[in-house]
Amino acid sequence: MLKHLFKLIWNRKRQNLLMLLEIVISFVVMFVVLVTVIFLISNYLKPLGFNYRNVWAVNIDWQNAEKADIAETLKQLEDTVESFPEAVAYSYSESYLFTPAAMSGIDLKYNNRKISSNLLSGDDHFAEVLDIPVIEGRWFNREDNTSLKKPLIINRNLEKELFRGESGLGKTVVSGDDEYTIVGIVRDIRNSGELTRSKKIAVKRINLDAPVDDNAFITENFGKRLLIKTRPGTDARFEERLLKQLSAVAKDFRLKTIRLEDARISANKQSMIMPVILLIISGFLIINVSLGFFGVIWYNTNKRRAEIGLRRALGSSAKGIYSQILSEALVLATFGIIIGAILAIQIPLMNVLSFIETNVYVLAFILSILFIYGISSICALYPGKIAANIEPAVALHEE
Repeated sequence: MLKHLFKLIWNRKRQNLLMLLEIVISFVVMFVVLVTVIFLISNYLKPLGFNYRNVWAVNIDWQNAEKADIAETLKQLEDTVESFPEAVAYSYSESYLFTPAAMSGIDLKYNNRKISSNLLSGDDHFAEVLDIPVIEGRWFNREDNTSLKKPLIINRNLEKELFRGESGLGKTVVSGDDEYTIVGIVRDIRNSGELTRSKKIAVKRINLDAPVDDNAFITENFGKRLLIKTRPGTDARFEERLLKQLSAVAKDFRLKTIRLEDARISANKQSMIMPVILLIISGFLIINVSLGFFGVIWYNTNKRRAEIGLRRALGSSAKGIYSQILSEALVLATFGIIIGAILAIQIPLMNVLSFIETNVYVLAFILSILFIYGISSICALYPGKIAANIEPAVALHEE
């Protein structure tokens, strides 16, 4: 029976060519959409690597102020933050948190291997403010002031790629003219947001104890921020009081505050723009293909009324007729899936999106097949029911 159906569809390949092409396109589009959706969901379910709750970020722009004035004003800002009973801890940073489109990078060399990594920066209290767990080694501290090499903290992804299965703790890496010692390993810090993938991360130290003229944090005026961890239950009124008092101290600075919880929501919205556009476009495509598929099955069923009536007269059951209409739709879908699968599988084989895991592709592939079969079955249900209810005498009389 199955062989007969395949032969029947093959003999009608010219009539079914357009429909077959639409199924192929639908399968490939559905595969891409599902890869995107599954990828985002899998990212969302992974640990973020830090805690954004009850943390406020104060973005600082000191414009053209003198270095000595900047250092003095920063100390006054620290004293002001410490005067708030709501403030638990604070930290300086140049890291982009919940900003998917922004990044900073560094090239690290080890044993003739050169790896590019995302770069974050934070002072000795950065991990305390963001609750970043150090799984090996330690976070930065004042012991690093006397070290001949700069301290560096990396995540597991960077450790695996740079050291090829060895522990990176205590090893020396080179970036340009600088030598770094790996003092700590963290599991992950997905600073771009919950919907973004895990990346290779390196964290360099901000040392405010360094002499003013040699202090890179003060020398460069870009992306500076003060992170403040507050007690649970701190409301939005804290932001108003904080900004007012900090602005009174740093009159020549431009200050802007934002809760990391609000920044997280904004980052998630940014990350969802392209997937939503893709979903809308694919949704219209699937609806049009479904209507077209339904129309083709309906048209073919009406053209075959005499054939169906004759088969009923010769003893075919209504269930048998219904099953054939449904089976023909599924066989046509199978042809489309086979061709679509050959095209879709090129994406993982060519390693176009190397950061997407194999299990994401596999799940998207399976769900795409089930989706096409499901749509095909739904489109064939009503025409199949109409065909099954055709009376032999009426059909033959019409003929």
